Amino acid sequence: MSQFIVIDGIDGAGKSTVAEMLASTLGYQYLKSPGKEFSGVREYFENPDLMLARFYFYAATTLYLSEVIRQELSAGNSVVCDRYIYSTIAYHRAMGLDINNDTVKKLFATLVKPTYYCALAADFEVCKQRIQQRGVSSRADQWLEKDIALQQNVVEQFRLLNVPIIDTSVLEPIQVCNFISNQAIK
Repeated sequence: MSQFIVIDGIDGAGKSTVAEMLASTLGYQYLKSPGKEFSGVREYFENPDLMLARFYFYAATTLYLSEVIRQELSAGNSVVCDRYIYSTIAYHRAMGLDINNDTVKKLFATLVKPTYYCALAADFEVCKQRIQQRGVSSRADQWLEKDIALQQNVVEQFRLLNVPIIDTSVLEPIQVCNFISNQAIK
């Protein structure tokens, strides 16, 4: 049976590393949201003054991704997805956008449902160090100064969405990958 695993979480918690490693280890298709198809227009929706438009942009990219996933699963392929609708909702709620539960229910009703999903979180100093290791230290400094409260709120929003949270602070990516693999494939 085809599997659809979603790895969500905060910046620097190891989402992409774990999702790519998990897909490679299991021989699953790796997909990332938003996909490359949207890279040319994504920057236009990052304006804080356009929060509602930003939400709809990310929701639309997830709807598109859901159809790609549906096709992969129909072809008998399994998928690991780096971010999905949980991030879209959690981040926008954390940024103050009032996304009512009816909207959330309608979105979930139209999307392919994962067989397993989780969010990764870590101590914020650990996240900063990981971002610095990527070679974007100025972004890490900015992230810690401006976004620590936002990231804390995002974690809380994941909890409110009943997304299981894995703390990766003291875990190596392979340990997280093995844990998720054991949870997802029972």
